[in-house]
Amino acid sequence: MKNPKSKSLKTSTIIVRLPIVILLFYVAQFVLSSIFCSATGNFKQIALSPFNYTEFGFNSSAAVCSFCVCLCGFVCTIVIVTLVVQSSNIAWDYVASVYIVHIIVSFIVIRKAPSNWVWWLVIVLGIIVVILLSEVLSWCCCDMRRLRNILPQRDEHPPK
Repeated sequence: MKNPKSKSLKTSTIIVRLPIVILLFYVAQFVLSSIFCSATGNFKQIALSPFNYTEFGFNSSAAVCSFCVCLCGFVCTIVIVTLVVQSSNIAWDYVASVYIVHIIVSFIVIRKAPSNWVWWLVIVLGIIVVILLSEVLSWCCCDMRRLRNILPQRDEHPPK
């Protein structure tokens, strides 16, 4: 029989960690936006760059800036989820939640549905890659450490 406290503990943990992951995701997005928009001279795009799917790709410097912010944001999301969640079992859930929130916020900020197929392609493929890599990285960094603590240690020198 399952312990009902374990489910509520997991739910309370998710309720605490998900806002932290979302907050860190947007901090990383705006830091990246500041870096790339400053490098390309698009100072007016700093606030919109994380959400801008109307200018996305390689058509202009603003589009390149949004593209770079998106790609580097994927890498930051992998690191954030690995460090905050520390479990490969639920890393995919956090990644999916963060990007669902991000897509909704992007709709609200830009005020129209995205018709840019490049943006959709990059987002969908990026989410899949982020889910896979955050699962693997969480497993390698966090779950393996727990397994080493549980499994008996081998002696380097066998008894004589």
